[in-house]
Amino acid sequence: MQELTVTGTPQSITTEEYTGVVGGAPGAGDVVDTVLDGVTYGYMVQTGDTVATVAGSVTNACMQGAIDVQIISFVGNSAGGGDAEEVSIAANDYQHVTVPGETAASLVTAFVALMVADPLYDAFAAGDDLILIAKLPGVGALIVATTDGVQFTHTATNPVVGTVANSTWTVTDDSIDTVTLTLDIAGDPGAATCSGSVTLGTGTTTWNPVQTTAGYPADLAIVSSGATSFQHTVQPGDDDDAVAAGLALVLNGSFGFVASATLNVITVTRTDYAAFSFSDNSVQVNPASTMVITPATTVPLVVPTPITDGADLGGVRASQGSLYCELSAGTSYDVSLWYLIGGVWVLDLTFSPTPVTISGTGVLTFTPTGTRIYVACSSFVGGAVATVTALTNQ
Repeated sequence: MQELTVTGTPQSITTEEYTGVVGGAPGAGDVVDTVLDGVTYGYMVQTGDTVATVAGSVTNACMQGAIDVQIISFVGNSAGGGDAEEVSIAANDYQHVTVPGETAASLVTAFVALMVADPLYDAFAAGDDLILIAKLPGVGALIVATTDGVQFTHTATNPVVGTVANSTWTVTDDSIDTVTLTLDIAGDPGAATCSGSVTLGTGTTTWNPVQTTAGYPADLAIVSSGATSFQHTVQPGDDDDAVAAGLALVLNGSFGFVASATLNVITVTRTDYAAFSFSDNSVQVNPASTMVITPATTVPLVVPTPITDGADLGGVRASQGSLYCELSAGTSYDVSLWYLIGGVWVLDLTFSPTPVTISGTGVLTFTPTGTRIYVACSSFVGGAVATVTALTNQ
């Protein structure tokens, strides 16, 4: 027989989590980027945005997809007019022939008017800049501007790249200023990464999510006897008692082992009474875990071997029994009960813990079964002299 004692604080699976606060004073043109597992989900701040609306837009960009934003900046003017300037959005071409006195700002206004019904993008004028914002999140369309190169030139940027919604993080906000990003793959962060940054436009927006909970797999409570191992995965809410119960459940009935748990102590025997010894091979990755399984010294059981050992129950099915235990010297001893069932001696594991350590005088109850009963005393301490009398209600 061996006792395995579970102590410490087992850790169940934990989930990678980050929290960020949108701060500063959002201004039009600030680009707020959130990078999840190497993919950027951006949002360009609009006029009138607050930290609350920016937080909500960060959430939407991650969960619904980032909305593509492209900007074409025009430079120049037209004294005589007559030159064709063009912007293409996917298969839709928009052409404007300059008029005398045309400026970059009026050229932008003309393109906004031409694009009012574009199916893919909404067009906005911001001085000399033509801002094109996709109507739907996802991958952006190819946008190409063609200028004459004499009256007007241009540069194109893509401050927010349209990106489809992420599939491995859950992102929520509190409708005030705080965004929480939780990895869906609990306990297995792997290469998971999360970061944030801001490219300022006209505001002072700040955004930098930080890790609040590290993701770790659950502790594995593992005990091994020789080449045979038994494992219980720590579940949410498990304490040392629950781990002991779970491990006893795995042990009991496997490879000849019989196990039961009382609080955080597992008692293990074998149906064939062969010698065995367990070791703790548990796996704890979470640094918060202090779980330890301590195997006690293996106690050889006093096993009845001949079927004539013990006392004959005479075929009477007694429903209750009592052990009257007396100690006339020494300090303590162990007592266990066996029943002969079908020609095989079986240890009474309901007589828990088995064996029971006796000191002084006591009365222990048991439920007899089988055809014979055997009382075994062992592990005498201090030269104990024990008298044990077993009586049934029959």
